[in-house]
Amino acid sequence: MKKIHLVTFKHHNQGMNKTKLENHVSKHAANAVSKGLAKCPNIKSDLPNLPSVFIIEDAENALLDELRKDPDVVAVTEDILYKPDMAQSTEWSHGSNFMVINDYRTRGYTGAGVKVGIIDSGCANHEDLVWAGRYNAYTAVYGGTTPASADFLGHGTAVAGIIAAKNNSVGYQGVAPDVSLYGVKVDANNGKGGFNSSAIIKGVEWLVSQGVKIINCSFSGDLYDPALEAAFRNAHDIHNVLFICSAGNKRAEESNPNDSVGYPARHDFVVAVAALRPSKEPAYYSSRGPEVDCAAPADSVMTTRPSENNKNGTNFNEVSTLYTSFNGTSCAAPHVTGIAALNRQADPSLTLPADLRASFEITAERLGTGTKNADFGYGMVKSPWTTHPNYPGKLTTNAMSKSVVKSPISAV
Repeated sequence: MKKIHLVTFKHHNQGMNKTKLENHVSKHAANAVSKGLAKCPNIKSDLPNLPSVFIIEDAENALLDELRKDPDVVAVTEDILYKPDMAQSTEWSHGSNFMVINDYRTRGYTGAGVKVGIIDSGCANHEDLVWAGRYNAYTAVYGGTTPASADFLGHGTAVAGIIAAKNNSVGYQGVAPDVSLYGVKVDANNGKGGFNSSAIIKGVEWLVSQGVKIINCSFSGDLYDPALEAAFRNAHDIHNVLFICSAGNKRAEESNPNDSVGYPARHDFVVAVAALRPSKEPAYYSSRGPEVDCAAPADSVMTTRPSENNKNGTNFNEVSTLYTSFNGTSCAAPHVTGIAALNRQADPSLTLPADLRASFEITAERLGTGTKNADFGYGMVKSPWTTHPNYPGKLTTNAMSKSVVKSPISAV
């Protein structure tokens, strides 16, 4: 397996950063050649859309130490593994007592024209899914020929169905069935279920290059990775990408369950989503903490799954007709991603991440204390016409204070 490291620079000048990194790497590559070593360090990926982050491979300790001493380098880190936030387990989530998705349907909003990305375990062919684009970021970093459609875990295909399962005569309907769906595979398809940070970053770069502005991240980890944060911030700050992330399933496991939100959901510029039961109570596993921004249904929601031949590796191209019940904050995040896409279609002026997130945080159904709290954040995302009966037929600047992002919101 290749030895991958991530180099994070202070500045956003991609050309300057690349030149400096090339100087470091070329010196040590020449040294490796002179010693007859089998492997030479090299820049695996420069990421033009994420200018402060680079992926390097086969770097020996001397090069890593030299980079860490460079005053322009923030961090040099090993590839970190993140876990999908799935708690294995109908479609009650769209109903009149929950998200009230029909409010959007009757007004003609289905997500059409909005690009949505998922970074996950794979993007299987399915009778209920249409992919606008798919990319295997894991093989882009580590090599191999496995296609993006391979999904041993079935996790990515399940996330995709919650967002975008088609409105047709089969299966179930997603929150925003007409979005343009872009899928990124970031695992090795070996059944271990880990998502490498280098592949995640490579996937963000690809999604940005495709013009995607809303990205679903249904995974989390305990370790902070400065490279991952920098890549996400680059995409957010430079390209106006909104990241919607599962809070994690650690509530029942952590020694401090009141501070159990994982990364990347802990970052203040992303949307951290907690999980709700049909009773509108927090799911027993749903991580809680001050970072939680909102909540969404996540217990036993029906969605798409890959075919058995896809999962066992005999036919990655087979079109699945299978469905499954899905739990976890991995299930909650794509519900919010779908709502974000519907709001973007309803009001195309919501181009800034802060404005788009405000559109569903302000109109969320307040749960718990009635103000932002560790269990529900601002509350359960849902139709704005339900929480605001006189809401205009189109989301407009005048309909809300779009400056509200993290500050407490009064109960509706």
